Amino acid sequence: MDIDFKGFKLDVTPAQMAQLIDHTKLSAWEGPQAIKNLCHEAIQYNFYSVCINSSYVPLAVETLKNTDVKVCSVVGFPLGMMGTDSKAYETKNVVKNGANEVDMVINVGMLKSGEYKYVQTDIESVVSAAGKALVKVIIETCYLTDEEKIKASELSKDAGAEFVKTSTGFGVYGSFPYDVKLMRKTVGPDMGVKAAGGIRNYADAARVIIANGLILDPLKFRIGASAGINIINNLKWMSLSEEWFIDEIPCHLCPVRAATFGKMSEIHYSYHKSKCHTCQYNNYNQFYD
Repeated sequence: MDIDFKGFKLDVTPAQMAQLIDHTKLSAWEGPQAIKNLCHEAIQYNFYSVCINSSYVPLAVETLKNTDVKVCSVVGFPLGMMGTDSKAYETKNVVKNGANEVDMVINVGMLKSGEYKYVQTDIESVVSAAGKALVKVIIETCYLTDEEKIKASELSKDAGAEFVKTSTGFGVYGSFPYDVKLMRKTVGPDMGVKAAGGIRNYADAARVIIANGLILDPLKFRIGASAGINIINNLKWMSLSEEWFIDEIPCHLCPVRAATFGKMSEIHYSYHKSKCHTCQYNNYNQFYD
């Protein structure tokens, strides 16, 4: 982790922060009233979009009509393991129902097996089916090596997607500043990056904004969070403090610390472990067997 947050004060207004947030509700138990509430919150706080499961797109479109809040639907969520035709069909359906944006999940197994043509075709099929709707590609960083994160980001860009996104929020871990910085470096300044998963307060949000190069354009950077209201409320009182970041232990901001043997392959777990033991900050080492 080579991003210095110590003493950093981010100059961002509540209105700017709100326009970076995709206000999210994706859990299996959420019913129609929860989606209506989500939409009303998005209107109240002027979030950029609501991010929901595909079955609720018509409800969200109806609830948000005559507002500026966009509707984003996940596709192939959360595993990304269904066939390409199924993803394309779901994409066409949500766009027909009024979705402005689509967050699709790649086939992680195919990527890790080196089936890059399959992965790119999978993304291209969704981009084609989306038409004018914006496409974000979830690469699920928690299961990837750095080299695979770079390759997935490159494939997403080559396939014509507008954004590459860190996580579903349903994996071993979500978004870390390290991954956001790596993805931004890979795709360059013209493609969007979305950080999602585990962003629960202003400090979390500010860290990924800093890691992304302080970009405040919602067409180039987005935050996916179910805690959007908390982030905005945090911002309102944290902005009164002259110095709000505590001294950071690098391990706390590194994705390696979230590696869990029971929830990922032994090979990938060993990859994380070896990275930790050779890190320049290994005197802070908090990665345990």
